[in-house]
Amino acid sequence: MKHLVSFTIFIFLFISICCSQEKTKKELDFKVNIETDESLIDSLDKESRMLLTSARLIKEQDYYNAIDLLNQIIEANPSLVEAYCNRGIAYRMTNNYDKAIENYNKAIEINPNIGEPYLSKGIINILIENLSAALKDFNKAIEINPNDENAYCNRGIVNRRLGFYNQALQDYSKAISLNSDYLYAYQNRFILYAQLGKNEEALQDCNKMIELNPLDGYVFYLRGILYYNGLNDISKACKDWIKSLELGYDKARIEYLKNCK
Repeated sequence: MKHLVSFTIFIFLFISICCSQEKTKKELDFKVNIETDESLIDSLDKESRMLLTSARLIKEQDYYNAIDLLNQIIEANPSLVEAYCNRGIAYRMTNNYDKAIENYNKAIEINPNIGEPYLSKGIINILIENLSAALKDFNKAIEINPNDENAYCNRGIVNRRLGFYNQALQDYSKAISLNSDYLYAYQNRFILYAQLGKNEEALQDCNKMIELNPLDGYVFYLRGILYYNGLNDISKACKDWIKSLELGYDKARIEYLKNCK
């Protein structure tokens, strides 16, 4: 008898450092993965350099020093939205969710027309199982920026966990329509399709996941589970588990030994 394997729900944690949406000659993208040359850094004012440094500290997982630096920035300029957003990220990464939400709420109080604080606050509300609040946060983020694929993907996660499967599928599909290479949206939609027994649709998403990330052994493992439990193709399942093992995902060994020998 085939045994059931639970699919892991992928919660995409979209973590960004907020930046001003005002278009100025000094506009910068203070995301965690920022790459900036020395000449640009030298041209910035002190506050912008400190914000950039806080982003780099977060990228380096030096969260407490980032918080200390952001405290200084906020003391000097208590109306700087970016600093509260950055500090919210640092607090979130240290699992201090109350402080993170407090900072995002302050950013929203200063400027309620920026979507990033709502998005980040919604992610924390997922983590603390406050799904109704998370849904409101993502709705607001989408209202502000209806082309934000991350907000749709995360709202899909909430809708799925609330049992609103059709809405979740619509959200994942909307995210993919906005970004056809959005791996996390395919992952989440794949999980939901598999849960609903829509195996052919799940297979299409899993194939796309492999196309986008062909060196991820876990994706081959998942497709093997789908072939075995959903599509009754043991041969293809075993081939995927072998490939998963070759790529270093050792849990595939259990499935292979149990079902392919």
